[in-house]
Amino acid sequence: MNAQRFLERIKVKSRRIVMKEDHTTDGVPTVQQMSGEWEARIEYSSDPELMLKEEHTSAVFYDSTVEGLRNQVGNFLCMDCPVYFSNIGDHLAGRWRCFYADGVKEYPFLPPDEPPKLWEGWWILRENLNPSRGERVASDHILIHRDDHTTIVTYFVTYGLIPRKNPSYRSQARAVKDVQASFLEKVLREKDEALANDLLARGWQIIALEYEGEATPFGELMHRKARFVLGHPDFQAATATSQARDTDLLSRL
Repeated sequence: MNAQRFLERIKVKSRRIVMKEDHTTDGVPTVQQMSGEWEARIEYSSDPELMLKEEHTSAVFYDSTVEGLRNQVGNFLCMDCPVYFSNIGDHLAGRWRCFYADGVKEYPFLPPDEPPKLWEGWWILRENLNPSRGERVASDHILIHRDDHTTIVTYFVTYGLIPRKNPSYRSQARAVKDVQASFLEKVLREKDEALANDLLARGWQIIALEYEGEATPFGELMHRKARFVLGHPDFQAATATSQARDTDLLSRL
Protein backbone atom coordinates (compact mmCIF):
# COMPACT_ATOMS: atom_id res chain seq x y z
CA MET A 1 0.00 0.00 0.00
CA ASN A 2 1.34 3.42 -0.94
CA ALA A 3 2.63 5.27 2.12
CA GLN A 4 1.35 8.61 0.86
CA ARG A 5 0.82 11.12 3.64
CA PHE A 6 -2.52 12.59 4.39
CA LEU A 7 -2.02 15.72 6.48
CA GLU A 8 -4.78 18.05 7.57
CA ARG A 9 -4.01 21.53 8.82
CA ILE A 10 -6.49 22.80 11.37
CA LYS A 11 -6.32 26.46 12.33
CA VAL A 12 -7.25 27.30 15.89
CA LYS A 13 -7.19 30.45 18.00
CA SER A 14 -4.20 32.81 17.91
CA ARG A 15 -2.93 31.26 14.66
CA ARG A 16 -2.03 28.06 16.46
CA ILE A 17 -1.77 24.97 14.28
CA VAL A 18 -2.53 21.32 14.87
CA MET A 19 -1.08 18.77 12.46
CA LYS A 20 -2.95 15.50 12.11
CA GLU A 21 -1.48 12.46 10.38
CA ASP A 22 -3.33 9.38 9.17
CA HIS A 23 -2.54 6.15 11.02
CA THR A 24 -1.52 4.38 7.80
CA THR A 25 1.49 6.63 7.28
CA ASP A 26 4.82 6.92 8.99
CA GLY A 27 6.98 9.87 9.91
CA VAL A 28 6.21 13.02 11.84
CA PRO A 29 4.20 15.76 10.11
CA THR A 30 5.98 19.05 9.62
CA VAL A 31 5.20 22.52 8.28
CA GLN A 32 7.47 25.28 7.06
CA GLN A 33 6.07 27.93 9.38
CA MET A 34 4.96 26.53 12.72
CA SER A 35 3.03 28.79 15.05
CA GLY A 36 4.36 28.58 18.60
CA GLU A 37 7.65 27.69 20.24
CA TRP A 38 6.42 24.49 21.91
CA GLU A 39 5.08 21.29 20.42
CA ALA A 40 3.61 18.04 21.72
CA ARG A 41 2.76 14.88 19.83
CA ILE A 42 0.05 12.42 20.81
CA GLU A 43 -1.33 9.25 19.26
CA TYR A 44 -5.02 8.37 19.47
CA SER A 45 -7.71 6.01 18.18
CA SER A 46 -11.42 6.67 17.91
CA ASP A 47 -12.12 3.14 16.67
CA PRO A 48 -11.84 0.38 19.33
CA GLU A 49 -10.78 -2.14 16.68
CA LEU A 50 -7.88 0.05 15.56
CA MET A 51 -6.91 0.46 19.21
CA LEU A 52 -6.65 -3.32 19.60
CA LYS A 53 -4.48 -3.47 16.46
CA GLU A 54 -2.39 -0.58 17.83
CA GLU A 55 -2.98 1.43 14.67
CA HIS A 56 -3.23 5.03 15.80
CA THR A 57 -3.49 8.50 14.33
CA SER A 58 -0.78 11.03 15.20
CA ALA A 59 -1.43 14.68 16.01
CA VAL A 60 1.14 17.39 16.72
CA PHE A 61 0.07 20.53 18.58
CA TYR A 62 1.93 23.85 18.67
CA ASP A 63 1.66 26.80 21.01
CA SER A 64 3.71 29.68 22.37
CA THR A 65 3.43 28.43 25.99
CA VAL A 66 3.33 25.06 27.73
CA GLU A 67 0.04 25.97 29.41
CA GLY A 68 -1.49 26.82 26.02
CA LEU A 69 -0.24 23.50 24.71
CA ARG A 70 -1.96 21.66 27.56
CA ASN A 71 -5.20 23.55 26.92
CA GLN A 72 -5.15 22.71 23.22
CA VAL A 73 -4.57 19.01 23.78
CA GLY A 74 -7.13 18.88 26.59
CA ASN A 75 -9.79 20.60 24.50
CA PHE A 76 -9.11 18.26 21.58
CA LEU A 77 -9.38 15.13 23.73
CA CYS A 78 -12.55 16.33 25.47
CA MET A 79 -14.26 17.28 22.21
CA ASP A 80 -13.23 14.25 20.12
CA CYS A 81 -13.27 11.78 23.04
CA PRO A 82 -11.10 9.06 21.44
CA VAL A 83 -11.20 5.64 23.11
CA TYR A 84 -7.38 5.60 23.27
CA PHE A 85 -4.71 8.29 23.47
CA SER A 86 -1.05 8.29 24.46
CA ASN A 87 2.12 10.35 24.51
CA ILE A 88 5.10 9.15 22.49
CA GLY A 89 7.05 8.49 25.70
CA ASP A 90 10.37 9.68 27.02
CA HIS A 91 12.61 8.74 29.95
CA LEU A 92 11.11 11.48 32.14
CA ALA A 93 7.33 11.11 31.81
CA GLY A 94 7.45 7.50 30.67
CA ARG A 95 4.92 6.15 28.20
CA TRP A 96 1.28 6.97 29.00
CA ARG A 97 -1.62 5.03 27.50
CA CYS A 98 -5.13 6.23 28.39
CA PHE A 99 -7.96 4.04 27.13
CA TYR A 100 -11.54 2.96 27.65
CA ALA A 101 -12.08 -0.72 28.48
CA ASP A 102 -15.44 -2.32 27.77
CA GLY A 103 -14.98 -5.20 30.22
CA VAL A 104 -14.98 -7.78 27.42
CA LYS A 105 -12.04 -7.26 25.07
CA GLU A 106 -8.43 -8.22 25.79
CA TYR A 107 -5.83 -5.50 25.38
CA PRO A 108 -2.54 -6.67 23.84
CA PHE A 109 -0.49 -3.71 25.06
CA LEU A 110 -1.03 -4.52 28.74
CA PRO A 111 2.07 -5.79 30.63
CA PRO A 112 2.29 -9.60 31.06
CA ASP A 113 1.60 -9.46 34.80
CA GLU A 114 -1.73 -7.65 34.30
CA PRO A 115 -4.99 -9.49 33.47
CA PRO A 116 -5.77 -9.17 29.72
CA LYS A 117 -9.37 -8.18 30.54
CA LEU A 118 -10.19 -5.13 32.65
CA TRP A 119 -13.49 -4.05 34.11
CA GLU A 120 -15.37 -1.35 32.28
CA GLY A 121 -14.17 2.24 32.56
CA TRP A 122 -11.24 4.54 31.83
CA TRP A 123 -7.68 3.41 32.56
CA ILE A 124 -4.21 4.92 32.62
CA LEU A 125 -1.20 2.71 31.97
CA ARG A 126 2.06 4.49 32.74
CA GLU A 127 5.27 2.63 31.87
CA ASN A 128 8.70 3.83 32.97
CA LEU A 129 11.22 3.54 30.14
CA ASN A 130 14.59 2.13 31.14
CA PRO A 131 17.46 4.25 29.73
CA SER A 132 19.94 1.38 29.94
CA ARG A 133 17.75 -1.03 27.93
CA GLY A 134 16.57 1.14 25.05
CA GLU A 135 13.93 3.84 24.89
CA ARG A 136 11.01 1.49 24.21
CA VAL A 137 11.74 -1.05 26.96
CA ALA A 138 9.58 -0.59 30.06
CA SER A 139 11.22 -1.18 33.42
CA ASP A 140 8.02 -1.04 35.50
CA HIS A 141 4.51 0.33 35.30
CA ILE A 142 1.42 1.45 37.17
CA LEU A 143 -2.19 0.90 36.08
CA ILE A 144 -5.06 2.91 37.57
CA HIS A 145 -8.82 3.05 36.94
CA ARG A 146 -11.02 6.15 36.85
CA ASP A 147 -14.71 6.49 35.94
CA ASP A 148 -14.46 10.09 34.75
CA HIS A 149 -13.04 10.84 31.29
CA THR A 150 -12.37 14.47 32.21
CA THR A 151 -10.16 13.38 35.12
CA ILE A 152 -8.18 11.10 32.82
CA VAL A 153 -7.61 13.96 30.36
CA THR A 154 -6.55 16.30 33.18
CA TYR A 155 -4.00 13.79 34.49
CA PHE A 156 -2.68 13.21 30.97
CA VAL A 157 -2.16 16.84 29.92
CA THR A 158 -0.75 17.82 33.34
CA TYR A 159 1.64 14.95 33.95
CA GLY A 160 1.87 12.80 30.82
CA LEU A 161 2.08 15.33 27.97
CA ILE A 162 5.63 15.90 26.67
CA PRO A 163 6.26 19.54 25.69
CA ARG A 164 9.27 19.80 23.39
CA LYS A 165 10.95 22.80 21.87
CA ASN A 166 10.47 23.07 18.10
CA PRO A 167 12.95 24.69 15.66
CA SER A 168 11.39 28.12 16.24
CA TYR A 169 12.27 28.02 19.97
CA ARG A 170 14.55 30.85 21.09
CA SER A 171 15.60 30.86 24.70
CA GLN A 172 15.79 34.21 26.48
CA ALA A 173 18.52 32.79 28.72
CA ARG A 174 21.07 32.31 25.93
CA ALA A 175 23.20 35.25 24.88
CA VAL A 176 25.69 34.39 22.13
CA LYS A 177 27.58 31.43 23.58
CA ASP A 178 26.88 32.07 27.24
CA VAL A 179 23.87 31.24 29.36
CA GLN A 180 22.68 34.06 31.59
CA ALA A 181 22.01 32.50 34.98
CA SER A 182 19.74 35.38 36.02
CA PHE A 183 17.15 34.24 33.44
CA LEU A 184 17.02 30.64 34.64
CA GLU A 185 13.93 29.62 36.61
CA LYS A 186 15.14 26.16 37.69
CA VAL A 187 18.42 24.25 37.82
CA LEU A 188 18.89 20.49 38.14
CA ARG A 189 21.65 17.88 37.86
CA GLU A 190 21.53 14.69 35.84
CA LYS A 191 24.06 11.87 35.40
CA ASP A 192 22.27 9.76 32.78
CA GLU A 193 22.90 10.76 29.16
CA ALA A 194 19.51 9.48 27.94
CA LEU A 195 17.70 11.59 30.53
CA ALA A 196 19.92 14.58 29.72
CA ASN A 197 18.99 14.27 26.03
CA ASP A 198 15.29 14.24 26.94
CA LEU A 199 15.83 17.33 29.08
CA LEU A 200 17.49 19.12 26.16
CA ALA A 201 14.50 18.25 23.96
CA ARG A 202 12.26 19.87 26.59
CA GLY A 203 14.19 23.14 26.40
CA TRP A 204 16.74 22.65 29.19
CA GLN A 205 20.25 23.97 28.59
CA ILE A 206 23.55 22.60 29.82
CA ILE A 207 25.19 25.32 31.89
CA ALA A 208 28.05 23.33 33.42
CA LEU A 209 29.65 19.90 33.80
CA GLU A 210 30.58 18.48 37.17
CA TYR A 211 32.81 15.47 37.72
CA GLU A 212 32.94 12.94 40.51
CA GLY A 213 35.27 10.02 41.14
CA GLU A 214 38.03 8.72 43.38
CA ALA A 215 40.68 11.23 44.34
CA THR A 216 44.34 10.15 44.03
CA PRO A 217 47.07 11.36 46.45
CA PHE A 218 48.05 13.79 43.68
CA GLY A 219 44.61 15.41 43.61
CA GLU A 220 43.48 13.78 40.37
CA LEU A 221 40.14 12.04 39.82
CA MET A 222 40.11 8.38 38.84
CA HIS A 223 37.10 6.66 37.26
CA ARG A 224 35.52 10.04 36.94
CA LYS A 225 31.96 10.43 35.74
CA ALA A 226 30.36 13.56 34.36
CA ARG A 227 27.21 15.09 35.74
CA PHE A 228 25.25 17.59 33.67
CA VAL A 229 24.08 20.81 35.29
CA LEU A 230 21.06 22.09 33.36
CA GLY A 231 18.90 25.18 33.65
CA HIS A 232 15.56 26.23 32.18
CA PRO A 233 14.34 29.80 31.55
CA ASP A 234 10.64 28.90 31.30
CA PHE A 235 8.91 28.26 34.64
CA GLN A 236 5.93 26.37 33.19
CA ALA A 237 8.13 24.06 31.10
CA ALA A 238 10.52 23.45 34.00
CA THR A 239 7.60 22.63 36.30
CA ALA A 240 6.22 20.19 33.72
CA THR A 241 9.58 18.39 33.83
CA SER A 242 9.50 18.19 37.63
CA GLN A 243 6.00 16.71 37.49
CA ALA A 244 7.07 14.18 34.85
CA ARG A 245 10.01 13.02 36.99
CA ASP A 246 7.67 12.22 39.89
CA THR A 247 7.36 8.48 39.17
CA ASP A 248 5.15 7.82 42.24
CA LEU A 249 2.63 10.45 41.22
CA LEU A 250 -0.14 8.20 39.92
CA SER A 251 -0.04 5.97 42.99
CA ARG A 252 -0.87 9.04 45.10
CA LEU A 253 -3.60 10.50 42.88
